[in-house]
Amino acid sequence: MIRSFAIKKYGLGQKLFVYILLFSSLVTLIGTSVQLYADYSKDRDLLYERMNQIETSYLEALTDTMWISNIKLLKSQLNGILQLPDIEYLDIEQNGHIVIKVGTLPTKNVISRKLQLLYKYKNREMRLGTLNVVASFEGVYQRTMERIFIILVTQGIKTFLVSAFIFFIFYILVGRHLIALAAYARSMDMKRLDAPFRLDRSPHAEGKEDELDVLESSINEMRVNLNSSYTEMRKEVLERTLAEESLRQYEHIVSSSTDMMALLDKELVFLAVNTAYAKAFGKSNHELVGYSVSKIFGSRFVDKTIKPSAMLCFEGKKVNHTAWVDFPATGRKYMDVHYYPYIGVDNEVKGFVVNARDITQNKKAEEAIIAAKEEAERSNKAKSIFLSSISHEIRTPLTSIMGFSGLLISDKKEPLKESQNELLTKIVESGEQLLGLVNDILDLSKIESGKIESSPYNVDISYVAITAVVSLAAFAENHDVKLSVNNSSEDCYVYTDDNHLLQIILNFVSNAIKYNRPGGEVVISWRLSGKKRVRMSVSDTGYGIPENQFANMFKPFDRLGVEGGNIKGSGIGLTIVKRLAESMDSEVGVESEVGKGSTFYIDIPLGNKPESGLVKNVTDRPEPPSLDKRRAGRVLYIEDNKFNVELVTRMLADWPNVTLSSRENAEEGIEVARAEKPDMILMDIGLPGISGIEALKRLKQFEETVDIPVVAISARAMKHEIEEGISAGFDDYITKPIGKNQLYQTLNKHLAPN
Repeated sequence: MIRSFAIKKYGLGQKLFVYILLFSSLVTLIGTSVQLYADYSKDRDLLYERMNQIETSYLEALTDTMWISNIKLLKSQLNGILQLPDIEYLDIEQNGHIVIKVGTLPTKNVISRKLQLLYKYKNREMRLGTLNVVASFEGVYQRTMERIFIILVTQGIKTFLVSAFIFFIFYILVGRHLIALAAYARSMDMKRLDAPFRLDRSPHAEGKEDELDVLESSINEMRVNLNSSYTEMRKEVLERTLAEESLRQYEHIVSSSTDMMALLDKELVFLAVNTAYAKAFGKSNHELVGYSVSKIFGSRFVDKTIKPSAMLCFEGKKVNHTAWVDFPATGRKYMDVHYYPYIGVDNEVKGFVVNARDITQNKKAEEAIIAAKEEAERSNKAKSIFLSSISHEIRTPLTSIMGFSGLLISDKKEPLKESQNELLTKIVESGEQLLGLVNDILDLSKIESGKIESSPYNVDISYVAITAVVSLAAFAENHDVKLSVNNSSEDCYVYTDDNHLLQIILNFVSNAIKYNRPGGEVVISWRLSGKKRVRMSVSDTGYGIPENQFANMFKPFDRLGVEGGNIKGSGIGLTIVKRLAESMDSEVGVESEVGKGSTFYIDIPLGNKPESGLVKNVTDRPEPPSLDKRRAGRVLYIEDNKFNVELVTRMLADWPNVTLSSRENAEEGIEVARAEKPDMILMDIGLPGISGIEALKRLKQFEETVDIPVVAISARAMKHEIEEGISAGFDDYITKPIGKNQLYQTLNKHLAPN
């Protein structure tokens, strides 16, 4: 117990021990300092006395020896003086030259004295030379430090023992009783009268009580007083509750002056009503009190509406319903009625409270909204059926026209004339334009009917740019336009729907290519714009757009005066772009200068960058393996996005030892993997049907595929998403956009050596 008393954090024992130890240490330190200073002063004074001793005791003998010029004796005498404590060096100087010297001349902490060697000859005093004496304080300091060490060690032990003894005495006399008192106080319960507190020691005789005896007596008196006070308080609370019961019915009624409120008993008789309730019946508050609800509403209404709700209230339940009610004074109203059990002091249900609110206007507005919504839904349904029918009727012949035209163009056995090929090519292009128009109209219809949905998450903006470039590279080449991305040195993530953003950028880029000059240029770029916004831009070197046409830029079917030109288009692409941007909390706009070109842009919410170190991204740019070190194998890519498949295919074009096949959904991918047993599987996570994670679980269940390495390729780049993929069992995780070097490194890592 004494150990717990001493080491308990923030306890009195710990504080007491620290204070005793600190005070004892302070006293010891002061006493030691005084003693050390006295010893140091004594050593210093002895050193000065030795210097004086040399002058009084040795100087005359040295003078006589100097007179007779006995150098050997003189050196012996100086060596004798050198034996004195702290004397380090002596020499005799004559006419500016040192005749003899002994010892080593110190360089610091020294004291020196020059003594004249004077010899009396025939009553004449002759100066034979000068004795230089040098002493050092180093010995004094060393002896002082030795004393410090010895004194501190002995005094420290003494201080600790004294402190421990004082602490032990305090614990025996006081500390253990304080512990017992604290434990008793914690266990004290005012609701019951516990056993009195007793100190663990022999009681003192009356008249000889000490402070602890007084404390013990006071604690026991306080125990009795607390129990008595608690009993009295409970009695007062009960009396107050009984007094407040008379006000309870008014507290249930008064909550809002506009709602109709009433208190009824179990016999369905009014006990109290508010003014609003009474006015609805053309009576005063007091006139309704004592009335049965049957006299007010009629037995039929009471039996059908009020009684079932009242029965539930009597069971302690709350009830709410709405109904049309006819009031004598205010007419027919649609009421929102709430029933609450009225609980008495004995916790028994005594009746119920009614709170009724007039929501007639809300009901009429709701009915009008429902009617308008139903009409709009009927209109949208009819439009959807019409558009679906038109789409089907157009697509069916288009399939034949475009399909057979393509077969004729590619027929090598019976090739057509060049003029015929040109005509068929125009047929195919017209079919593609018509098909694009149908698709645009369907997209616009979905947007206007509110069926378009956005699924935002953090997207690497460079992924969208690279995908757009890959998708439209051939289109740009056919129009003699250079297509590029203004690469940013920093990663940039936006919070948006990647499919919708890609659709917008593809529209911007295709327009920039179509309306450009031969030999022109289209650049995709992005930068931070304002607070938590990223502006992604598509700039061209075309003919530009007059500022007075900006207002009509995003209106449907308005092609800004180029309807009769050679450039084909539906005129609703930018309308779809604007609506898609609005669904993603984004804004689109245009900047243009006639004769120099245009820039279409979209301002997108800034996203969060994934934490570094989790995966390598395209910006990591790892070095690709050399051609002779590239491994071989068959790779299956499960991906529903054809752009991504095309991108990976192009990346692997210069890796001849890797054979790539692809499937658009996980179900087909699993079947191919079991049948062909590829050396490696690349798989998207957000697949149609079952997800990539679920597909991975199934692959691990089959003996044919359990050992095939599976690498995730996903645009889900947040830390928890990557951790979820790794935890699910993926052998590696690549975030989109897919870096060529990173893909090479991953293939070389998981494919078997050649």
